[in-house]
Amino acid sequence: MDECALNLHHCNISANCFNTHGSYGCNCSMGFVGNNSVCKDVDECAQDSHDCHTHALCYNTAGSYNCSCKHGYYGNGYNCTDIDECALQLDRCHSNASCLNIPGSFNCTCRTGFTGNGSSCEDVDECLIDANSRLTGNGSICTELGGCLQETGICHGQAVCTNTFGSFVCTCKSGFTGNGSDCVDIDECELSVDNCHIKSSCVNSKGSHSCICLPGYTGDGWECSDINECALDADPCNKRATCDNTPGSFKCVCFEGFHGDGLECKPVNSCILCHKNALCTEINDAYGCQCQAGFSGDGYNCTGMFCVQ
Repeated sequence: MDECALNLHHCNISANCFNTHGSYGCNCSMGFVGNNSVCKDVDECAQDSHDCHTHALCYNTAGSYNCSCKHGYYGNGYNCTDIDECALQLDRCHSNASCLNIPGSFNCTCRTGFTGNGSSCEDVDECLIDANSRLTGNGSICTELGGCLQETGICHGQAVCTNTFGSFVCTCKSGFTGNGSDCVDIDECELSVDNCHIKSSCVNSKGSHSCICLPGYTGDGWECSDINECALDADPCNKRATCDNTPGSFKCVCFEGFHGDGLECKPVNSCILCHKNALCTEINDAYGCQCQAGFSGDGYNCTGMFCVQ
């Protein structure tokens, strides 16, 4: 009699019945273990006796197991291949972040000039650092490192830093030349690019220049006009001289009968021309000749006066 075919056996539900001469036998099915009448499931996942891929998860089932690729991988569980989220644009990186594929996942890193966790990126103002970014401490207690606004020093001291989206630009200040990282003073005087008046001198200074009117002229250096020294209350010439204004200066000329440079005038000594019978006298700041008593004439020629008897 075939007890297996007639279902007259007492094998476990998880065992296979096989007929024998006059009887039958029981073998636990694959994936089960026991004494044929009692069969227990073998947990291949727990015993690590499965064939799942390294990057797959093992799920035990009655008498067997299933393999499923881990998140970030695709395949049948026995073979799993990394999913390149960056190449397939499956990442969640910010538009100003770069995506880096790694086994089973990806990383987002904000690009240079931006700050954040990669999923969110904000522009970094390289020109100014606010006080919140200059705090130190353990998070419960924070100490400010500096003032509210601190120059980063990325631009030259004579340059202006202008923040741009994701970067910055350094521009040399007026009066300086260079690339912004290095600025050199422009010598407007030497390059003749100053706006000084023709009657002024140019003096270079750091980042600029100044104009100074020449002696004898007055103005702000950009506009200079002649000073009429003769019209001043304090006439520079001697009182015995005339003052003649000239461009940027003046000229003093002694009156007739006086000699000197005009600033100092002395009477001309004409006594050497007096007649021998004349006396030299000073009259009204001038020298003159006068005939002595008993003589007549202009002092330069004297004739004796004779009595007529």
